[in-house]
Amino acid sequence: MKIDKELNQEHYANEYIKAVINIRFTASWLDYAMTTMLKPFNLSTQQFNLLRVLSWMDEPASIRTLTEKMLDRNSNTSRLVDKLVEKGLVERRISDDDRRRVEVSLTAHGSNLVDEANVLLEYAITEKAKVISEADARTLNELLDNLRQS
Repeated sequence: MKIDKELNQEHYANEYIKAVINIRFTASWLDYAMTTMLKPFNLSTQQFNLLRVLSWMDEPASIRTLTEKMLDRNSNTSRLVDKLVEKGLVERRISDDDRRRVEVSLTAHGSNLVDEANVLLEYAITEKAKVISEADARTLNELLDNLRQS
């Protein structure tokens, strides 16, 4: 459905403003869909993002490194790590090299859970996105990259 009908709004200051509103609305729509899909795993989208970041890394990561790689850089990474430690999905330990540095790594349970959730999400998101062609998705990625360059 077009953004005009979704929001019951016909007039925008200009197409740039409409595009930004559309991006924010669509991001919220996708976030809600992901939240719903992650519910059976008892994970928030931010927790899942942190687990995915860890799953891509070959070694334990510092809180700072995790924050830099998060989609939402305003996340309270330390708090997210605490929650994931409580769930037995990650472990934290003091670095052997620098006692001020905390290193975070996936547990076996965390690794299995992120793999299982990732398969579900990748499939579901790909299916939702197939309303546009792969070439259009590539163009959209380029447009969004260009927007962030400004």
